[in-house]
Amino acid sequence: MILERYAECTEVGKRTLRIVNIFDDDRKQASLLTLLGICYFHVGDSSHALSYFNEAMREINDNNLDDELKIIALVCQGFTWIEKGNYENAEDLTKEAIHLANKIGDETGKKMAFENFTLIREAKRNEETPAMIAARIRTYLGVHGFVRGLLRRL
Repeated sequence: MILERYAECTEVGKRTLRIVNIFDDDRKQASLLTLLGICYFHVGDSSHALSYFNEAMREINDNNLDDELKIIALVCQGFTWIEKGNYENAEDLTKEAIHLANKIGDETGKKMAFENFTLIREAKRNEETPAMIAARIRTYLGVHGFVRGLLRRL
C-alpha cells in the first residue's frame, strides 16, 4: 500500500512539475524535483532518484536558491549514494551539507547530514546490509518530515 502511494506520488509530482514550469517558480521547481527524488528512492529506484536530486541541485545552483533547500538536496543525494554503495560520493556530499548547515546555523540540516555519516560508517563496517540501511533511510525520511517540509515550501 505504501509503495503504491509513493508510485502515485511520482505521477502527481510530474504533473505538478509541468504546471510549476509554466509559472517559472524556481524554488517550487527545486522542491518538487527533490520530492520526486524522494518518491523514487522510496519505491527503490535509486537511479531515477539521483537523476531528480541532481536536477534539483542544478536548479538550486543555477538560480542561487536558499541554502536550506540545498542542504536537503545534498543529504538526499548522499543517502542515495549510500544505498548504491558509493560511500566516497556520499561522504563528499554530506561534508558539503554540514559546511552549509554550519554556515547558516541550520541545526536540523546538520543533524540530517550527521545521520548520513552514521549510515556510512555502519555500511563500511558491514554492520548492516544495504537493504537494512535503505530501510533505515526510508524510516528516517518519514520521522524527520522531509516530505512534509518540502511540501510546505510549495
